[in-house]
Amino acid sequence: MYDLMIEPEDEDTAWCREEVEGALQAIGLEVTEEGFIAANAEGTVWVDVGSQEGPDVLVIAVRTREDRRVETIRQAMDIAFYLAQRLSGVVIDMQLGGRVLPENRDWIEAEFLR
Repeated sequence: MYDLMIEPEDEDTAWCREEVEGALQAIGLEVTEEGFIAANAEGTVWVDVGSQEGPDVLVIAVRTREDRRVETIRQAMDIAFYLAQRLSGVVIDMQLGGRVLPENRDWIEAEFLR
């Protein structure tokens, strides 16, 4: 798995969840009750917004299978940056342990495919 986390600026989890669901619906994705969404036809990219029955903490993860394809990591990054923009938040690379800036995308792709 390759995880990109989105850290929203706003701590209002109800607002963030509504905003994420609206953003995902705008690009043709639907949130299940478990909070997982297949984000591409191959099933190699998922968005996890957590269960609505869970604690009042919102962690948004964009997850990929390590299928070693450049397009998979690009799809995940596109979705992660789109959600971060909608939430005025930041994208955090869980493998590299730090914030990802849009201008560092090529470097992240290279690290993932190494």
